Amino acid sequence: MFIELIRLGKDAELKQAGQTEILSLYAAYDVGFGDKKKAQWIGLTMFGNTTSNLTFSSANTIFPMTIIDLISAGDTTFSTTNGILISAVNTLGLTLENPQFSPSGSVYAAHTNDISITAGAWVRLVANNGLMGGTNQVVGAASIMSNGGQNGVFATRLGQTDGANKSWLPRGTIEADATTYHTAAPSQKMTPISATRKLLSGVMSSVCADGTTLTFSVWVYKDAAYNGNQPRLMLQANAAMGTSGVDVALDTMTVAVGNWEQLTGTTNTALDNGVFTAYVDCDGTAGYINVDDWSVTSP
Repeated sequence: MFIELIRLGKDAELKQAGQTEILSLYAAYDVGFGDKKKAQWIGLTMFGNTTSNLTFSSANTIFPMTIIDLISAGDTTFSTTNGILISAVNTLGLTLENPQFSPSGSVYAAHTNDISITAGAWVRLVANNGLMGGTNQVVGAASIMSNGGQNGVFATRLGQTDGANKSWLPRGTIEADATTYHTAAPSQKMTPISATRKLLSGVMSSVCADGTTLTFSVWVYKDAAYNGNQPRLMLQANAAMGTSGVDVALDTMTVAVGNWEQLTGTTNTALDNGVFTAYVDCDGTAGYINVDDWSVTSP
């Protein structure tokens, strides 16, 4: 026999919604030990609150936390603007497993924003195998003050659809694109939201032998509305490999919008056996670019 001790975050609540009675339980249990311990919340159904169903509003550290099988929606007679509202937090590390935001049917009504961020120093929210049916899936990622690559909202298998992955970052969004691609779907679609902060693509890494070089190549497309600086193929700084200080531009796009162009560049000679890493960057406040068909060759 296995017995799991849980605790209730608050008293159970019975709500009447039309002809439907819904009992909401806020149950949590701990997994791990010591500094590895984290809280997991299970079976949360939240709907019909005024502004948001779940709010993180205190300037505290909340990390890590997992919520399993969350259901969040408005009520057909009482709308709820946000599913989750992050309005003030120093550190938030939240994982949602199988969440359903703005589901259809029953007495549920869609949110305006499934997830809304208005302030936060360090926010990492991961939603795995979830539904986001609100008018806006995520708003306000640019409000995250720390804009490194670990911060943002990351959805895997969005809409419970294979290959549908999307990231909302402080500098823009990155998602799989099955519509615009170079050879075969999907490509990586990058939509920047800042004219001064670069949005970085996923990386391409490859091992390199001491005393040799690598040549990175990638195809890039500029949407007709794109208004940022020319996208660049970049080599990540790596002092052990002889690239120290700052990242290096290997190639810069030159063609007009609405076209694909292959960017190609060769690394410096490696100082040791190791790994070189390349990526594409862009900026702007309108339009998007697509990145596709990476290749790496060595002499």
